[in-house]
Amino acid sequence: MTWSEVEFTLGWLGDFLDQVARRWSILPMGRWHGQDAAILRHDIDLDLEPALRMAQWEQIRGFQATHFVLTTSDCYNPFSATGRRMIQRIQECGGEIGLHFDPTLYPAQELQAAAESEATQLARVTGRPVTTVSLHCPHRLESLPLFTGFTNAYDSRIFGPTRYLSDSSRRFRNSPEEFLKQASGPIQLLFHPLHFQHEEHTYPEIFRVHVNHWLARIDQEHRAVNHNFRDQIPLSLAQTLGHR
Repeated sequence: MTWSEVEFTLGWLGDFLDQVARRWSILPMGRWHGQDAAILRHDIDLDLEPALRMAQWEQIRGFQATHFVLTTSDCYNPFSATGRRMIQRIQECGGEIGLHFDPTLYPAQELQAAAESEATQLARVTGRPVTTVSLHCPHRLESLPLFTGFTNAYDSRIFGPTRYLSDSSRRFRNSPEEFLKQASGPIQLLFHPLHFQHEEHTYPEIFRVHVNHWLARIDQEHRAVNHNFRDQIPLSLAQTLGHR
């Protein structure tokens, strides 16, 4: 396997980023100030755990990226004890924390203030200013809002056919190999941590792991304090519900 043969594995991703590094400096979005570089970005849509694994892997490989946290996620809580700990550990690995912002939750006239408010809340977790922002599910929008005071992932200088590569929905719209051949100026690379592990997994396998992680957390929390839970669920919650 070479980097030109796409696989959703950390091995493929490492080979691809090594190829990118031959032409550009790879850096998180907060360190981009208009220079000719490759911005490495991760949107955390579902779970902080894969993002932490990605940050740990990047630390070993010598890469740094921006991890965009969705403060309004239905699937994880960045303000919980577990969420805070994972976000802070991502930072310890060299990852930058940015705001993954869902503009569909607010009226258009409130978007700037809402982004600033969410960034301020997230900064209380990180202990650092949050100065970068990416949009959650931008395909649902008629236009892409930009926010004053932030480096925006959808800034036209780093967003377009020859400047932006994304693995959204676990597929590339453009061949990564062809993208690198055609790319010009600064570029932006978006990889979702959920998609990449040491071995390639399908979506059913990925989501089975995600659900089992949540069941394990629920089981641990309730088993420690709830004797009725322990009595009625002597096996693990995942086993009791038939998840494997």
